Amino acid sequence: MSQTLQALNSILKHKEERERQKIDRSLAMMDMATRLKQQKIENLRNNRLMDMRLREEGRDIQLHEKKMLQTEQALQKLKQEVDPEMEKYKKEKARLEVEAAEKDIEVHDKKQADIAFDNFVAVRENQLLGDKDNVINRWRNTGLQPIWDAVTDATADADFDIAEQKQVPDYIKGSDKNHQKLLNYVVKKHPHIISAIGALQLIGKDKPQGYESILESLSRISDDLITDKEFVSKFEKIGIDANMLEQSKNSLTKVLLKEGQFDALKDSAQLQSSILNAVKSGRKQNELNIFFDALLKQTSQVEGAWYPPTEEEMRELLEKNPHLDPEDFK
Repeated sequence: MSQTLQALNSILKHKEERERQKIDRSLAMMDMATRLKQQKIENLRNNRLMDMRLREEGRDIQLHEKKMLQTEQALQKLKQEVDPEMEKYKKEKARLEVEAAEKDIEVHDKKQADIAFDNFVAVRENQLLGDKDNVINRWRNTGLQPIWDAVTDATADADFDIAEQKQVPDYIKGSDKNHQKLLNYVVKKHPHIISAIGALQLIGKDKPQGYESILESLSRISDDLITDKEFVSKFEKIGIDANMLEQSKNSLTKVLLKEGQFDALKDSAQLQSSILNAVKSGRKQNELNIFFDALLKQTSQVEGAWYPPTEEEMRELLEKNPHLDPEDFK
């Protein structure tokens, strides 16, 4: 997305420069034509002054007046030619200046829309990272914490090769016999959880890539709990009932759904168009922050939310934010 936006900005800058060069050439040619005609007028005026000096020297008054009349007529003729050209020149100059100003505004709005889009995505991604972290903590509290502890110790030196991963089960200790049986069952049936936790520890919680493996691993465990009754019973023996497991599974499903919806939202043409319109509206009415606050609230709190909203969702949005104009966000 970032490369596409940079390419678009480059095209706009190139187009703007070509238009400016075209304007400069047109203005230069008009200016040259005007100077030539003004020179002709100046030459005629000089002739007139010469005639005046000739009259002072005693030349024939009638001849002088005839020349004066011819000069005046020539001046009038040139004036008639120059005035329309000058008017045409002024109009063309004004038109080109307006066109250039409009292009400047268009480029400015596009740049602001790109910045607004990046800021919006960054805020929403941070919210998703927080949601994912909450999901992981919920699963850790189902009795899986010792697995995290063992992997954390093993990755303390920022290295976690296959040999070290194979040794981790030896260091996973439960609080009692039933707890140990659950942990042994988990790492035996789902050994991928060890490398997934290690990836999260090494990549870091502040990067979306760190969560990919662990969420996939927890999804496989969650799916297994649907059909493996023995698995469920081992959780129940340490006090984790079916309701707690269901809550953990639901939280995982919801955050994955939100992430999928947001990925689709980022790539939607509707969002790009809405942000550009919101930037233009904000430039005039200072409503840009209101728009993004409403959009972030909608995408973070409404289950199954998709932008642009339905008519009913838009009505609710406008009722809560009366300053918004629905026409600005179509």
